[in-house]
Amino acid sequence: MITTTGEIPDVESGKEDSGNLFDPTMHPDHQFAPSGVLDLFAYPDDPAAWHGGVRGRQLPKTAGDSDEDFELAKQWLNDCLCGHDDCRKPNPRETRLPTRVLDIGPGDGSEEPYLLETNGMHGLYIALSHCWGGQVPLTTTSCTVLERKKSTPMSLLPQTFRDAVFISRKLGVRYLWIDSLCIIQDSKTDWEKESAVMGDVYGRSHLTIAARGAANAEIGCFIPRKEEPPACCLEYKNADGSIRGQMFVRNPAFEIERIDRSPLDERGWVLQERILSPRILYYGSQQLYWECTSATIRQDGKDRDVHNDGLRPGGFKEDWDPARVTKPKFATPEDEQLSEMSGVSVEALERTRHWYLIADHYTRRKLTFDSDRLPAIAGVAKEFHRKTSYAYVAGLWKEDLITGLLWYRSSAYSAHDAPTSSELPTWSWARFSGTISFWSYTGTALLYVLDTDCELLDISYDSTANLYNYGEISNARIQIKGRYRRIGYLSVNTHLGPDGRIAFADINPQVLTII
Repeated sequence: MITTTGEIPDVESGKEDSGNLFDPTMHPDHQFAPSGVLDLFAYPDDPAAWHGGVRGRQLPKTAGDSDEDFELAKQWLNDCLCGHDDCRKPNPRETRLPTRVLDIGPGDGSEEPYLLETNGMHGLYIALSHCWGGQVPLTTTSCTVLERKKSTPMSLLPQTFRDAVFISRKLGVRYLWIDSLCIIQDSKTDWEKESAVMGDVYGRSHLTIAARGAANAEIGCFIPRKEEPPACCLEYKNADGSIRGQMFVRNPAFEIERIDRSPLDERGWVLQERILSPRILYYGSQQLYWECTSATIRQDGKDRDVHNDGLRPGGFKEDWDPARVTKPKFATPEDEQLSEMSGVSVEALERTRHWYLIADHYTRRKLTFDSDRLPAIAGVAKEFHRKTSYAYVAGLWKEDLITGLLWYRSSAYSAHDAPTSSELPTWSWARFSGTISFWSYTGTALLYVLDTDCELLDISYDSTANLYNYGEISNARIQIKGRYRRIGYLSVNTHLGPDGRIAFADINPQVLTII
């Protein structure tokens, strides 16, 4: 017997409480049983699906390379391009190609790919999001760039690259951008130039192909599926027994792919690729996924990964895309009060909180090189600047700097850990490795207020390289006027006064210079 916790909610209504953990036992595909949470699925034409509301479906047996898989991918792409008003539509006459792309030739595969210097050409292109996985895939270097321009034959490409070419041809797109081939890897000048616009490369793409299940470039996009253990079949019927069908309980020993644990989704660079790409087709180890601003779709029929997406009533891109935040979505009951006290609009409070949420999530991901701490999120920062006109400084925003300084290292670390950069100032979270959290995002709302007794007087720094202030800065210093007290460690729970603020009233304001 299956015991549900109540009526199955309308997950499309967006009425879930985004401030609380989503109850998986209330999800239409995960019903509570005496022994735990059960994973349900039904066939789409069965009454259990169209009458009972069971959205789960059987996992596909094909690896994403069948005719049916490609028809589904084309359908998702066409639905987005033709039916989603909120999704950005690339125009081939207006879309400028990246500096270099792979020209993969016609869809019939009659021509070998080659590296094309675009010189300002326009057209549609697909971008690849993939894991290097500690192994250097095929690259373009100063010594091989001429050879790549003549021909980059399929036989030389690692499996993920070959699969990306195959997928692009099937979808009718001639140009493909792959980082290791389209950026000259041994040229610091070219890498700095291209990394500065990498966010735009993904943002202008027709589609991003994401090799979600591949830990490195040799594994490929089309991963053979593991057969599921037999499911337990249960009868479905309505209250009076007039409608009957079947639903299935997936074997608890069989774990559905966790997207938060996939090789791709653990990588730092991939976060901005995911946020900025207008639409993404994921090739996972068990199924295909689709993600755009208007829709999040899985082949298993579920709305989202209940393990880690329960906090968001919408899809990932709907909630995380900086271009999408036009009205408060994560607003709290205190926001109106905070707006009045600080003189900052509720929308501005929401936007900066949105940034802190992304930065917190970003620092939980892995980077091969610590020096990429700021470059790997520069594209998202640029998009925030376009929407707000705020000035970006080493991972923070000048207009919200007092609040932005209230960050802390939330992961275990040693006092002797070397900083990621000797140039970044001590007040920048990007100077340090590991997970960073912000008090303004984690719930201590009154710490978000810009206290009139604390004022930013001046900020100065020198920009470096082609990323300008979106990358490393040097000789940075800020001047702040306010009341201060020396403490060993600030604990939000134990060092606040009765009004929720740090007790500084008995201290005269002073000017501090912090480097």
